[in-house]
Amino acid sequence: MTVEVRQMADADRPAVIRLLAETSRESPAGAQRTLEYLDKVALVHLVAVVDGAVVGRASVARPPMLPEGTVALNVGVTGPSRGQGVGAALFDRAARSVPPGTGRVMGFSDDRDDHAVLPWLARRHFDPFQHSIASELDLTGWRPDAPVPSDVTVRVVDPQATRDDPAVARLYVDSDTSPEADEIGGTTWSTQLDAAAVDRTRGRLVLLDVAGAPVAMSLAQQDSDTDWDVLYTGVHPAARGRGLARVAKAALHDDLVRLGATRLETYNEAGNAGIRHVNASLGYVRLKGARRHRRDLAAHPLS
Repeated sequence: MTVEVRQMADADRPAVIRLLAETSRESPAGAQRTLEYLDKVALVHLVAVVDGAVVGRASVARPPMLPEGTVALNVGVTGPSRGQGVGAALFDRAARSVPPGTGRVMGFSDDRDDHAVLPWLARRHFDPFQHSIASELDLTGWRPDAPVPSDVTVRVVDPQATRDDPAVARLYVDSDTSPEADEIGGTTWSTQLDAAAVDRTRGRLVLLDVAGAPVAMSLAQQDSDTDWDVLYTGVHPAARGRGLARVAKAALHDDLVRLGATRLETYNEAGNAGIRHVNASLGYVRLKGARRHRRDLAAHPLS
């Protein structure tokens, strides 16, 4: 079998969308949005062709949320073509496109594919270091849930309008105690907003104020007419123990229902017991698990 690896062309897009839908287990519309996002952040996007058909794809990308000196490298191969060297050919070609000076390469996988993906990545010196759980909430039966304490004021704003608000920026940093922040470093509020701006879709931010200062926040980004992603929820350490994460998320749900949302999805690290408990209490159910993998190029250079 001869595998041709080349740059993705416009004529390949329908096949790549079908492949993304298969490998990511998402709808064709979701796969199209993924490809449109990659159009904006990918440094290179490759396809593998066998007998004139696209059977695999790979990308090297630098999304805004990744730390400096880190890129994401992802490979996907259609089911019938797996185990035949297609993924290896794509990886080897993509690896040559990693920019000089890069210190770490990250990959992402669905934990339902662990049996095949983990050994494949281990042979390429990738270490699985984070396990996020995706949960979803059906909003069609949502009813206002959490009473707001008398000293708390709820604000709902466009997140981009807070870009120059130092109080919101400080709250974002101070409230982030997630395990993933410990592993790859925390991000700034402006970085979070930059990442959201890449999609150019509508965002909503709930802020809970006490004595005129924000102490809790919950952020969502629109994915489609009816689907939204909840990207972040956090509470300042001094305001914890009052159930404000639940209040903030419930207020966010109320607002999104008014905007026509019927489904929410969120990712949380498996070890982040606090927010996963809040999610479960609000009715979120597990959808899937996503793993992050890393290769330290100081220890294992790409040759």
